[in-house]
Amino acid sequence: MKTISCMKRSQQVFLFVTGILALLILTNCEKEIILDIPPPEPKIVVEARIETNGQPTVVLNRNFPYFGQITATQYAANYVHNAVVVVSDGEKQVTMPEICWSKLSDFEQELLAKQFGITIDSLPSGFDLCVYAEFSPNPTLKGENGKTYTLNIYTQEGDTLTSLTTIPYPVAIDSFWLEKHKDPKYADSLRRVLIQFKDPDTLGNYYRLFTNYNNQGYLTNFSSVSDDLFINGKSFFFPANKAEARNSSDEIDPDTFGYCKIGDTLKVKFCTIDYANYLFLNTLEYSANSNGPMGAPVNIKHNVKNGLGTFTDIV
Repeated sequence: MKTISCMKRSQQVFLFVTGILALLILTNCEKEIILDIPPPEPKIVVEARIETNGQPTVVLNRNFPYFGQITATQYAANYVHNAVVVVSDGEKQVTMPEICWSKLSDFEQELLAKQFGITIDSLPSGFDLCVYAEFSPNPTLKGENGKTYTLNIYTQEGDTLTSLTTIPYPVAIDSFWLEKHKDPKYADSLRRVLIQFKDPDTLGNYYRLFTNYNNQGYLTNFSSVSDDLFINGKSFFFPANKAEARNSSDEIDPDTFGYCKIGDTLKVKFCTIDYANYLFLNTLEYSANSNGPMGAPVNIKHNVKNGLGTFTDIV
């Protein structure tokens, strides 16, 4: 009888302690943590680029709070207007006028959408895009391989921003071929494009890949840049996956991502970029692809003095 009594008492104590621990755990799980993050220092964000045989384009905006909500209307209201934007190659220079989407014709909007890789039908209400560009059939300045370009920006508020970029010499694609989908369900209808190239035998080449699906404009995938650290001087092949528009409302199917339908057209732009732009794009894409509560913080490597963003070269 005494043994039975001791066992019952031990069970009661165990259940009591277990209940207290469970209550503490549940209470701790419900604790709300509020982070008081100060607003960021106001900065101008630069998205500028120039490519071989192309004209320079520059988009100027202001930064937003990290956790703030951004609507198309708010973004449109945040453009930096009436700035003096000058691009020079050391011999010639061009001061580019500001052009806004809302003031363009339908034909001009279509051209601008392809330039920036967006689809018109899925643009949100209140959307506008303002860009500094010459957009001339006989431009003052065009991108040339091996040349260095300087960007100077002067705002009405007295800010001065500078950047420079060098367009490298191109590395050609040696060959390309099509690969069937491995799933028999898609084998008769879907293909993936693979390309091969030979990296030069000097270390320090950097690449970026664009694809243009059915003439919808050149887009990049979630990870579009690479270096030659492990492939220096070697032949290398990889898939040129069809990229998806960033503002597309279609859900991505992991089983068919990157594949094209038989009869479709896929154009591939294989570009070389300089080291500064590789650093910017690599850290930017890593940050964009590492979101979520467990994502590691990333310091994006900008190449704009007194601002954020980049002046990108594309071959």
